[in-house]
Amino acid sequence: SSGINAEWPLRPGELSVIHMLNFLIKFVSHGKPKIRHAAQRSLRNLAREIPQVCKLAIHSCVESLNNFVGSKDEKLTMHTISFIRYILPHATVEDLKVSMETLLQVITLRHTKITSAALQALGQVFKLDSALTGEMQGQILMSLFVSKPANFDHPVTTVWLEALSSGYGKLAEVEPKLGLTMGHRLFSVCSDTLLSENLDVVQITLVTLQEYFTKNLAPGLEHFQSEISAQKKFPLSKVIETMGGMLKLTYQPVWDAVLEALGSLFENLPGSCSYLVHGIIPTLFVVRNAPNFENGNLFASTVGKAIKLIGVEKILEIYPISLTNGSKVDIPNSWLLPILKD
Repeated sequence: SSGINAEWPLRPGELSVIHMLNFLIKFVSHGKPKIRHAAQRSLRNLAREIPQVCKLAIHSCVESLNNFVGSKDEKLTMHTISFIRYILPHATVEDLKVSMETLLQVITLRHTKITSAALQALGQVFKLDSALTGEMQGQILMSLFVSKPANFDHPVTTVWLEALSSGYGKLAEVEPKLGLTMGHRLFSVCSDTLLSENLDVVQITLVTLQEYFTKNLAPGLEHFQSEISAQKKFPLSKVIETMGGMLKLTYQPVWDAVLEALGSLFENLPGSCSYLVHGIIPTLFVVRNAPNFENGNLFASTVGKAIKLIGVEKILEIYPISLTNGSKVDIPNSWLLPILKD
């Protein structure tokens, strides 16, 4: 690789250099780890400095991935995916687009190991600086939704959710308005994955929801200030409505996760947007009266965060502590008093 690096600035069109590169690229998927890792390391270093090296390497990887037909190519394909994810951040927009489309096609083959590797590659690219535009990012996420696992209990669902979460995190950086506009798609899916019998899937779903509130709310809300000033609904309203739906009895086995996610929403939502959650407060408070309710401490913590966001006066307006019936005063919601005091 040092020889190529020395030659390239002098004779960028030299055929011998191209041949040397193509020869080196062949070792990217070599069966022996030492040889494979050395070739990948050399090409990664070259790709960072020489655009043409990156282009040649990507085209070779795309060709290899397009030729994947089954288990006999599994190792070769895994090595190729392992390598391409390290050079994609240095690719041009055109090469990046082709590579991402190829990885998405590989995901649709539903080969567990290959699909997981391709999803991890996408997730890693999302986390790094690259030529990805907001429009491309949105298209990739839509394709990921189409390629959702057939069974949310399957372990590949965790990797798929992690890729989605990373993708939305990237949108918060490159196209925050789109991240908020597309939020309901993510939450609609999460409302299903949260009911998975696979506990790992449930946990990753919670992390996905929390990361969305942490990363996407603040930058996305900047683009909806006129709606917020007029206290109108906008795309985030659908996200909050979906969260409210997770307070139904169907979700009781995972109410811990739902309450934690709601706590994250209340913590990251600015006071100017508190009007958006008024509708779900009564539903949240009624949860406490559900049969076999066992989430007392977490419930109190979540309610405390809601009160901090909305304010005591508005909370009591939405959910009065006492009810007057003639000369009698009933206090059915006295459980709220200690939380208000805290």
